[in-house]
Amino acid sequence: MRKAILALGAGLAAVLGIGLAAGPALASTPAHLTGSVALDAPDQYATFNNIGGTPSASTGSFSYTNFSQPDTAATGVWSLPKGTAIPLTVSEGAASFNHVLYVDSIEPTSQTSLSFTGHGYWADLNGPNGPIYNWTATGSIAGNQLTLHLLYTSGNPGYTATDTATINPDGSANGTATDSNGDAGLTVSIPSGPLFQALSYTAPVNSVSINSSTGDASFGSAVPAGHAYGGTPYTITVHDGGNPGVGNDTYAQNGGQFTVDGGNLTVH
Repeated sequence: MRKAILALGAGLAAVLGIGLAAGPALASTPAHLTGSVALDAPDQYATFNNIGGTPSASTGSFSYTNFSQPDTAATGVWSLPKGTAIPLTVSEGAASFNHVLYVDSIEPTSQTSLSFTGHGYWADLNGPNGPIYNWTATGSIAGNQLTLHLLYTSGNPGYTATDTATINPDGSANGTATDSNGDAGLTVSIPSGPLFQALSYTAPVNSVSINSSTGDASFGSAVPAGHAYGGTPYTITVHDGGNPGVGNDTYAQNGGQFTVDGGNLTVH
């Protein structure tokens, strides 16, 4: 339809003897780096906030969370350690039942959330050869909300429980629990200590270089003051290998390569 209107305008101009001035050529859109990726070893999440420009006139910003690194700032992004005993107490009235949780794996799902797997046992019922009541765990943290699902594998196999707790500013957590027995009034708590606020920030970028034809991009930045490693400079180098990002995109920081195991980045 647009071509027909343009042709009609040109024809009418010719009939009326009016010259049509040539308009300026449309400028090509500058290349940009966008998207987010989850990274492994350590567990990180990186977001490219419309990064573009040139080395001397760079635009956009970089958001970063390292769920394995405690921060010195109160970021509000909570995480939990892997391989460390985390006390977990379930109470019903005056009775308390002590458990121990070990986190086996963490998978970042956004700048402020993660999922995890783990295992543990009912600590009150240890036998001479170790725990009798063992369970496996899956869970998530989103902001300051912790959810934990337990499935007993010995002692009472098939028994399940779901804990939902709010993480307090001091790192302790309190909430409620439900179980497959239908027990009422269950509460759950974790003492302060194991849970921590992770290194998380957004920073401006500099020295941006993007080649959209090859899918390569690089930029520099620095950890903002007030955070762990504040003022530390770094250079990020990425490659957009197409969709999906896992198995195709690459990410390197200060020359160290990290595995992309979630998300997708786009150089366009």
